[in-house]
Amino acid sequence: MPLTLRNLAFPMALLGMGAGMAQAQEGGYFSEFKLRTGLALTSSVSGNSNASNDHLTKRTIGAGLTLGYQWGEQSLSVELGYQYKPGDQYLTDVTQDPRTLGLNAPNPLASVDSRRNSLSGVAFRLSYEHSLVDDWYLRGGLQIGGGRYRQEYIGDVTDTPTDGTGKPIGSYTYRNTYNATPTTSTMPVSPFLGVSYRFNPGSALEVNLVSLAYHSINDVHTIEANDHGSDALQENGRRQLHLEVGYVFRF
Repeated sequence: MPLTLRNLAFPMALLGMGAGMAQAQEGGYFSEFKLRTGLALTSSVSGNSNASNDHLTKRTIGAGLTLGYQWGEQSLSVELGYQYKPGDQYLTDVTQDPRTLGLNAPNPLASVDSRRNSLSGVAFRLSYEHSLVDDWYLRGGLQIGGGRYRQEYIGDVTDTPTDGTGKPIGSYTYRNTYNATPTTSTMPVSPFLGVSYRFNPGSALEVNLVSLAYHSINDVHTIEANDHGSDALQENGRRQLHLEVGYVFRF
């Protein structure tokens, strides 16, 4: 089941009560639990000449456990976390599918290719913080991982003739049916920079700009005069700027 903020509401409340009673350490080791949500600042991604959003939603959610060391007005920390970026169901234009020589173009009224993408995975974060003024801190670091990209697709493509309502009125020369759920897992590096504000010794708010990197995959179906045709995956490196807000419980 996909991770959602609703799923995390109850443990968040429990941790909040515990964090409110926690006592801050002036120095030494500390541990934290973080909940995050983010929003893409642009609808397109870099990576190729036909930039798109890969049909992923703009939002991201995540959570992580942190172990850090503080000395004076600065600290270093390492985090093990999870991030999830869902996608919307979408249809591809089957008339643009490549096909072997001599075959008719597919009939869009009798054909369909439905897909859904998602991005998720375990991620590590290395963070550095330094005090600015009062309870404000400047922070930055790197996220490594969180790059498991998944595509689900199911297609039924044919040149069956139809009338104006889409009802078949003749026989076809080919019909390709195909489906799969390919994935690719990478360890992209996503730098981030932001600020945090300490409400009290046990809780804080973080705001980061994250240059989220990942690799997308996309199935390219070639129509052939058989039952399934053939499929090949295209892979593209992507990067998209996100605004991220996180709540921190320190123990």
